[in-house]
Amino acid sequence: MELFTPEESRCIADSSFLLTKAEVIRKIDRLLAETRDHLREICLEHDRSWPSKVDISTGKISRGENYQSLPYMVLDFPCFFSRDNIFSLRTMFWWANFFSCTLHLQGTFLNTWRPLITRNIDVLSANYLFISVGPTPWEYHYDEDNYARLSQDHLSLVESASFIKLSRRIPLNEVESVKEKTGDFWKLLLSLT
Repeated sequence: MELFTPEESRCIADSSFLLTKAEVIRKIDRLLAETRDHLREICLEHDRSWPSKVDISTGKISRGENYQSLPYMVLDFPCFFSRDNIFSLRTMFWWANFFSCTLHLQGTFLNTWRPLITRNIDVLSANYLFISVGPTPWEYHYDEDNYARLSQDHLSLVESASFIKLSRRIPLNEVESVKEKTGDFWKLLLSLT
């Protein structure tokens, strides 16, 4: 019995993919840092009183190897995480799938933003956003069991959910526009009154 398939044997003998992957990760890290800087400028320009606990200075870029068996990188900015309260604009790169930007709200932040989302659901829907319909806030794939295109039909979900995630998917072939599209998404959210 062979331990590895022929394809697996070729893979473990070839370092070129891993070296290329390392370079891609360096470039994605730089892209996420530039996105953070762009979002910081938007936060500072926007006339909003930010709770002192929300990080609008540094953010956090992290990465992992196993979101549904594939590597990913994440920028959380602006953000605040505690056991009961979450406010995060998460920009995510999921290897071989997409980039996304997602507003994640729970606890007191959800209570603050829920009326804004409810009043502006038509505006948000017109901007081709998705809403989480899954049972957990920690899934990011766009399968129909996790995200649905936001519409007026989701008003009762917005009014009753224990967490809300609004998201925009950015195809991999639009990598050059991730910073701008994430910034536009953030400006749209900040414009809600």
